Amino acid sequence: MEYNGYKNYETWNVCLWIGNDEGLYNLARSCANYDEFVEIVRDCGSLETPDNVAWNDSGLDLDEINEACFSEDAADCEVDEDDSLVG
Repeated sequence: MEYNGYKNYETWNVCLWIGNDEGLYNLARSCANYDEFVEIVRDCGSLETPDNVAWNDSGLDLDEINEACFSEDAADCEVDEDDSLVG
C-alpha cells in the first residue's frame, strides 16, 4: 500500500528522516548508497529511525531510497566529527 507517494510507510519514514535531519542528511550525502549509510549508522549504535522503523526493515524499497536520498557520484562515507546521528 502506497504511503505519501512511497511504496510504504517504512520507506517514507526512512526517506523523511534522511532528508530532514541535518546529521543524517550530511551522512547520506557522503555515502554512495543506502547500504553504506546503514553500515555507518548501525556502527554508531543507531538501529532505527526516531519513529522506530528499523534501518534494515525488510519492507524497505531500497531502490526508491537510493534514488531519493543518495547521489551516484558520492565518494566513500566520511563523517565529520561535528556531525551527529539521530537515534
